[in-house]
Amino acid sequence: MAIDFCAFYIFGASFGPPITGMLSDRLARQAMTEAGATAMTEQFKAAGLHHAMYLIPLLCLVLAFVLFAAARAMPADVELLRRWMREEAETV
Repeated sequence: MAIDFCAFYIFGASFGPPITGMLSDRLARQAMTEAGATAMTEQFKAAGLHHAMYLIPLLCLVLAFVLFAAARAMPADVELLRRWMREEAETV
């Protein structure tokens, strides 16, 4: 759990906002280009941020899938650990 929380805070809290901002800027430029405009307006910035924010629920769904898969694998891992601990106790 410590590694999970460490990764969550390091990657999510540290890199999440800058990545979302860069994606927002890129999507704003794309919207400006598609509209044929030559100046970046607040409308394009808002559209870029709006589309970039769709990344957040998508990543939440990916995380839910990963945690679900980990939860399904955990009982087998615990059993392997218990078996290894019994074997180690018998050899000592």
